[in-house]
Amino acid sequence: MKVNLLNGSVVVLLASLGSVTQATAANNEVTFVGSVLDTACTVTVNNGQSTVELGGTLKSDLAAQGDTGAPKTFSILLSGCPTDGPTAAYIKFSGETDGNNTYFKNTATSSAATNVAVLIKQGEHTVEVNDGNAAIMLPSAGGDVNVDYTAQLVATATGATKGAVSSTLTYNVSYQ
Repeated sequence: MKVNLLNGSVVVLLASLGSVTQATAANNEVTFVGSVLDTACTVTVNNGQSTVELGGTLKSDLAAQGDTGAPKTFSILLSGCPTDGPTAAYIKFSGETDGNNTYFKNTATSSAATNVAVLIKQGEHTVEVNDGNAAIMLPSAGGDVNVDYTAQLVATATGATKGAVSSTLTYNVSYQ
């Protein structure tokens, strides 16, 4: 009698474990959804100019970490956005950083300044590498949206030295 009771308990225990495993498996699923767009906005950076001139900043203006030079405005134009398309766009910048996700590294190869990087802002929001930044609402009637950014030199540490600054970033536009 004890053997039958024990065998029955083992069967109930195993059956219970099977249902726990099934329930757990359903909670570990991920579903990905998306869409294919017929058309999207045309992207133009800084009126077709691929270089943004930041000008010169005095070394004394970059004396301590976080000190910045004068901001220079550049824009990204999303034009010809479709009427039946997405309602928002996100622009991500990627590039090499300098120990801080908001400091894009100075990659100048000749007579490079040290302890200096490039900082980008969208309005008051500081742009981070590979971050979608603030949503850009697209016009429901289609058309154009101009997004202004600023770029400026930033001291990455105390003791910026004179020299050249260059930082090349890649941008990607995604839609929602």
